[in-house]
Amino acid sequence: MERRIVVLFFVVVMVVLVAAQCQQPASPTSSPAATAAPATTAALATPAATEATAAGAALLQERCTVCHNLARVENAKKSGDEWSATVQRMVGKGAKLSPEEQESLVKYLSATYK
Repeated sequence: MERRIVVLFFVVVMVVLVAAQCQQPASPTSSPAATAAPATTAALATPAATEATAAGAALLQERCTVCHNLARVENAKKSGDEWSATVQRMVGKGAKLSPEEQESLVKYLSATYK
């Protein structure tokens, strides 16, 4: 059942990404100031950043909820270093995460729950 939820979540994320890519670009007559996003928002909107976010969210759903619910994570407000230490501690307790997955998860947690 949990696997179905994770797959459904991933499919929904992918549909949203495809829909976002299909949108028409801004018309050449619109002012750049009106369409330009702040640098931080633009960086988060890149396909690579969006994929990394989706990967981190999927890891959180798939691996972290084996032992505890998401409320525990959602209520935590930590810095990147604190999230890194938390993920390392969870790996020490048996969480199955490769080094690449750990990095992806820490980036997601740091950006989402700060």
